[in-house]
Amino acid sequence: MSSNAPRRPVRDLRFFLTVPHACSYLPGKEATTLFLDPQESPVPGVYDSLSLLGFRRSGRHLYRPHCEGCNACRSVRIPVDEFSANRTQRKVWQRNHDIETRVIAARFDSHMDVTDFEVLLEEGSGEDLTPFFDAQVLQPGFSTWVVDSVSTAPDNGCFATTLHLHQKLRACTGFHDNEPLDLTVWDANWDTTLVHARVGEEFDQITFWHEEPHVLLGLNADGRLNQGRLDHTFAITEPTGLTSVPWVDMRVGCDAIPEGDSVLVRVEHHWAAPDEGPAAPYVEALSDSHFWVVDGTWEDGTPGAPHLDARLTYVGNDENDLDHGLYGDTEEGGFLAWRPRAGAPWVQHPHYTWQAGSLANGSGVFKIAKLLKGQYAFAKGDVSVGLDDPDLLAQDMDLNVWPNPASDMFDVQVHLPGFTPDRIARMVAFDAAGRQVWHSSAWTDRIAVGTWAPGLHTLVVEGSDGQTWTSSVVVTGPSR
Repeated sequence: MSSNAPRRPVRDLRFFLTVPHACSYLPGKEATTLFLDPQESPVPGVYDSLSLLGFRRSGRHLYRPHCEGCNACRSVRIPVDEFSANRTQRKVWQRNHDIETRVIAARFDSHMDVTDFEVLLEEGSGEDLTPFFDAQVLQPGFSTWVVDSVSTAPDNGCFATTLHLHQKLRACTGFHDNEPLDLTVWDANWDTTLVHARVGEEFDQITFWHEEPHVLLGLNADGRLNQGRLDHTFAITEPTGLTSVPWVDMRVGCDAIPEGDSVLVRVEHHWAAPDEGPAAPYVEALSDSHFWVVDGTWEDGTPGAPHLDARLTYVGNDENDLDHGLYGDTEEGGFLAWRPRAGAPWVQHPHYTWQAGSLANGSGVFKIAKLLKGQYAFAKGDVSVGLDDPDLLAQDMDLNVWPNPASDMFDVQVHLPGFTPDRIARMVAFDAAGRQVWHSSAWTDRIAVGTWAPGLHTLVVEGSDGQTWTSSVVVTGPSR
């Protein structure tokens, strides 16, 4: 028997097996994952043994692939001989070549309490870790960070991009402070750069400088910080049927994609309440427990763009289910809410069908015929608004503003066959913080911005059926 064999039989532990989901290693394959019961607290010897059996760790979770008839995946695949540093990596190496690294022996004391462990880490890192331990270890619940808005501006021959962040809580007594939050930046070649930041309080921001434009941004994409959310970033290169996206409780498929094209898709499932407003008048309640953020490299509404569909399933028949508070008693009035970004109003998603069955069993499916970028949440309200021609506003409207950036005013341009101004219920503009800066109860094709603060703004146009279209406009301030 190997000296590394577990002292306590692994069969004494409880494990759970996931339903089949898209394989992270092999395209076109499905995988299952074996999880150690999160309620288990394995002693160091058992943890070591599980590691030898191929288990990996993400936060509190221990897991490994467990696929019948296949063991092709590996925890780490690094083709060292094929590596060639790109320009960004070479610059990072030049800037940090003076850093020294040391390998030290691991240290573990089974009698060490939380305070002793904190002191040990502080001695090794030279940092004050009290805020981190107070929030992440001693406080119940979780926090999760959401990107409210992104702005980019030229800066000394390169670009400065700022992410405005919103910290949301689930079962926490206070906001986390001094959190080590990583930002992953994807460029046009899908090469990634990692930006390290410290954030805290309810609102904060991250600014980073870059020479090449970015196409996608992701907070905590490597899962190094234990957050109240799970996320997954994946590539689509060809039409596929609906497959389960790992971790995020969403199924995504691709109906059409131009030959030779490919897109990155990122889905985040946040276990915290979404922003309550602003919202369309018919939105009576949003889920108070979770919401999704969808982002990617495809252009919504662009002719020939990849066409994605998706499924979101709600479960609320048990009091411990995430959707019990919203749909546990009745699903009547349920619908899928969406908005393109934080600060825009919540509206009914324009491209979905609802499969509920009984309205009293607390479960059902929203079938999304066209997956749009933005935020998604389960909702209740009265969306039974009739139209003389319901198919007109169901079409994709091309909404543009010009000039953009704007200094004094901008024109609103619409490209939609058969469009008439009386089909528009209202127009609203919000700044990057979600504050309303302008509104009109009727269509207008010219908007003055002399009183708006410089920065990124969102123009929202609502149809009489509740459908919404948005466009971003940058205000530079009065012309001189």
